[in-house]
Amino acid sequence: MVDCARCGAVNKAGRASCWNCLAPLPQAAAPPVTPEPVVSPTPLDPPPASLPHSYRTPLEPLAPVTCEETCPPARRRGGDADNRTFAYVGTPVAVASQRGLSWVMVTVLLITVMLLAAVLFWFFTFPRTPRAASALDIATAYLTAVKTFDIGTQQRLSTEDSKSAFLPPWLSILDAQPAGAVSMQADRAELPIDMMMAYTSANEQAPSESVRNALARPYRLLLQLEHTSQGWRVDQAAFFHTVRQTLAIKNPTVVFPPWE
Repeated sequence: MVDCARCGAVNKAGRASCWNCLAPLPQAAAPPVTPEPVVSPTPLDPPPASLPHSYRTPLEPLAPVTCEETCPPARRRGGDADNRTFAYVGTPVAVASQRGLSWVMVTVLLITVMLLAAVLFWFFTFPRTPRAASALDIATAYLTAVKTFDIGTQQRLSTEDSKSAFLPPWLSILDAQPAGAVSMQADRAELPIDMMMAYTSANEQAPSESVRNALARPYRLLLQLEHTSQGWRVDQAAFFHTVRQTLAIKNPTVVFPPWE
């Protein structure tokens, strides 16, 4: 311990100043340094090659070591039983990742093929429900059959109670086109049409000039349709009756051949 000369505080040995008044403290004298003894180096032993032959110790031959004792499991390559070489083969990370990617691509391809096969099976196996034909579709198809003298289609698109109705043999319809929108009333519909007619030349009785002129005029009349269990159908009997009435009303002075 060191006492401060100014304030008398006790300080630990080795402090440079007083902890109380910060006055410098006397330092103890450093102990004398004792030099270490110098040891002269000893000469090194001569290398083995410089020793006399009599001082050399012959080396004993090493015992053969089998691979089963010291070598870990490895992949053996070609060679006889006594001279075998071993190589440790590791799979690179890049090769492993490529193999994993190949498996993913094969799996995705198989799933795609299975989905495509399922879609094709469904498409060709289950019949698609046809869209119900509207009144305009049935009317257009019927008028086309009338213009082309397709009796079978006319009968198929007509109601059951009007299949027996026919136009007179001296009258033929040259053209018939829809002329407006279909008006609906419950299970019945009406479509305005524009129609051109002509006298059939195959008839034995020659028509009068007034009949030819009356048939050469364009007419607008209504095509009646009825909704049945089979869908929309043309009331063929009402249609032919409307044609007859329209000719009679538009041409009151013309005498047409018998309708029946």
